[in-house]
Amino acid sequence: MNIISVTKDNIEREHICCAISNNKDCQVAAKKAWLSERFADGLVFKKCDVRGKCFIEYVPAENAWLPIKADGYMPIIEEIAKVKAIPFRTIQFKAKEEAQNAPATSNSYCLFYNGEFLTNEILSDKKFEKILTEKR
Repeated sequence: MNIISVTKDNIEREHICCAISNNKDCQVAAKKAWLSERFADGLVFKKCDVRGKCFIEYVPAENAWLPIKADGYMPIIEEIAKVKAIPFRTIQFKAKEEAQNAPATSNSYCLFYNGEFLTNEILSDKKFEKILTEKR
């Protein structure tokens, strides 16, 4: 199995959609056009040379289309916890060994409460408050 980086230079010849096998399909064409425009925003699209869902795509947070605010994101979550009088601690891994020994399968973002793993979903303030309400 090889990992292929899909770029503006090879997107037309690469298969990008596991559900639709025809590259001429209008949905595939629309997705490829959208991806092609996003490469200038720093989009990275990697896929494996196998059939099925085996890909990852991401863009720097400041260029994301989802309603996130990247600057100070943890200071926002931490402030919510502070207002609700919940102890909060951020741990940022500085070395690969720390990430490899983390107590969760995801090491880019995880939320624990009283030692219990809750999620690896990067939460909005509203979702974080909902989780806090459910756990208290």
